[in-house]
Amino acid sequence: MKAEDKPAQTAVIFTVAEKRLSAMDVATGPCVPTGGRKHALVSVQQQEGPERPDQMAALYSAITGEPADEALELVEEQDGSRLFGCSDAFVDAMADTNKLLVRLGDADRERGDRSFSSFMTKMAELDAAWMSVANWHSAMVSTHNRLMRMGKARIAREKEQPLYCWYGPQLPEYTVVHGNGAYPGEQ
Repeated sequence: MKAEDKPAQTAVIFTVAEKRLSAMDVATGPCVPTGGRKHALVSVQQQEGPERPDQMAALYSAITGEPADEALELVEEQDGSRLFGCSDAFVDAMADTNKLLVRLGDADRERGDRSFSSFMTKMAELDAAWMSVANWHSAMVSTHNRLMRMGKARIAREKEQPLYCWYGPQLPEYTVVHGNGAYPGEQ
């Protein structure tokens, strides 16, 4: 089975102290509380799927231009779900790119550039690079929102914590709707 034919799984990119990682069951992921806990390690809204580990690793190539062979390291696999740790080089590449984006945004703001031209140009470059090096499904048209995970890498580096990537089954997300009038979809 080719990589693009494998069933898509959701991705959850998160940082947590290694000692807290034991509060996660790799089979169900970081969005499910375990051991009688009330709260999971991360919110279910952190899911970014469908995505595969090779697509995440390709971000390293998109940023650095180097092969992504050692960008991710398998930590544990259970019932078809997998937990990877990002290599130090990968975390540094993402964190440094995030810092560059922040500097560009700050410079745009200081110049009064309400379009954030420099920031948006760099984001578009990163998006195009990642789209070209990863084997995305045909419906995928942009990685723009997924690039925000580089901020998680910066936070992980600042906290001196590992950055993890979990791949497994997507969990349902619920939305609370509030307002007056008919329920959405009702006539």
